[in-house]
Amino acid sequence: MKNETGIVCLGLQSVNSGCKKWEERYPIVAQSLKEIAEAHAQQNPTFNNPIAYTRLTAAEAIKQLRNLGYNGEEVPAASTMADILNRLGYRLRKVVKAKPKKKSRRRTLSSRI
Repeated sequence: MKNETGIVCLGLQSVNSGCKKWEERYPIVAQSLKEIAEAHAQQNPTFNNPIAYTRLTAAEAIKQLRNLGYNGEEVPAASTMADILNRLGYRLRKVVKAKPKKKSRRRTLSSRI
């Protein structure tokens, strides 16, 4: 709702409505998840952004949380776990290994002489 001054007034309902994020509801489990993800994380080789890439899948994260003794509502489904890991700054992508450079044609010709 806008008033005459142009200031948008929000009611308390809009501030307090909606579900809390999983990290807010279970901060201890979220901290354990961060520790697990950090153990599997790898920094972007170009260091141009703070995103850490991880080989940890959502299913593996769930499995490791359950091994730590967290069960029931504390551990979300796999699709939700993937979203949580993305929100925490871990991208679920395969880490690209360094590829060897191809031999140049000039180099192969000079080695034959």
